Amino acid sequence: MMKIGDTLTFEPKHSLQPEKYQAMVVEIQDNSLFIDYPVNLETRKTVFLLDGSQMKGSFVGKDNNVYLFDTEVIGRKLANIPMIQLQCPTNDDYIKIQRRQFVRIDAALDVAVHPLHFDFEPFIAVTLDISAGGLCLALPRGAFIPPSAPLMVWLALDMKSGEMQYLKIESKLVRINETATGTRHASIQFSGLTSSEKQYILRYCFERQLEMKKKGL
Repeated sequence: MMKIGDTLTFEPKHSLQPEKYQAMVVEIQDNSLFIDYPVNLETRKTVFLLDGSQMKGSFVGKDNNVYLFDTEVIGRKLANIPMIQLQCPTNDDYIKIQRRQFVRIDAALDVAVHPLHFDFEPFIAVTLDISAGGLCLALPRGAFIPPSAPLMVWLALDMKSGEMQYLKIESKLVRINETATGTRHASIQFSGLTSSEKQYILRYCFERQLEMKKKGL
């Protein structure tokens, strides 16, 4: 299921202060998973995990779905690079998150939409919502996208840490709906997300969810 080179995102299972870390799978042996030293996604500093720490992890599989799992820090290993040893989940321990289960949040993000095959004019728009599966945007007056047209979406995510993540994602038009007021909404599906891009969008949606929850929305 998990393979060497996969990027893992994980967080402490029991913590009053939510933190997210990221690391790469370096080695897999029997019931052990070895990762490089993780980095805190907010501070960008290296994290030192204590033996016995229980963690919740996730990664994007080769089928482009997200998999969740529980694990525990069980040791360290010194090789060409220092590694942390985690308990490796079995195939039955993974929880698969389908595309339709991705959290969709309301978000007004500026996006640039470009054709892949010169079959429509590029335009700038604003999103209505976004998830790791795609987004919905308000089509500007005069903008045109052919049915099922492949396209490229450019957008910037303003993360809670203050960093900006600029993404260029190959996508395709799913449908266009017209509202009672005459506004056209285009539903766009991401078709070329990399593992790291998907992790950034998931993190962005998670952070916005927390913000809205704190505001009582």
